[in-house]
Amino acid sequence: MNAISANQAEINLAQLALNKSTDGEVKKIATMLEADHAKVLQSLQGYAAVKGISTPTSETEDATKDRNDLAEEDGNDFDKKWCEKLEVSHNKSIRKFESRMNKTEDIALKDLIANALPSLKSHLEMLEQHHENLK
Repeated sequence: MNAISANQAEINLAQLALNKSTDGEVKKIATMLEADHAKVLQSLQGYAAVKGISTPTSETEDATKDRNDLAEEDGNDFDKKWCEKLEVSHNKSIRKFESRMNKTEDIALKDLIANALPSLKSHLEMLEQHHENLK
């Protein structure tokens, strides 16, 4: 359930950047994040449906507040804070996915995580590189 909410939050942050950023690289990263996290979200929802797990339909209230706060930023400040926010969330997601993968015996869940981790790590690397360029 947490992973589903987190992926929805990532999609919403990507959409925010597509609407607000004037930085071409941020928009490029946001486009990729939106598409990749939509795929992960779909996989997580499918897994949950098969397992009979009830899933959230939106991001958490904290994620909405964070996104609304970020939306008040402009220009380079927006881009820096957007990259920083997504770096933090990707680090957290990667740690949680790796931990769950090491703890579960569920082959379907292990496969889902194994398929998601490379794109999460790639996103993190791109975000870190671009954030450094913005400083």
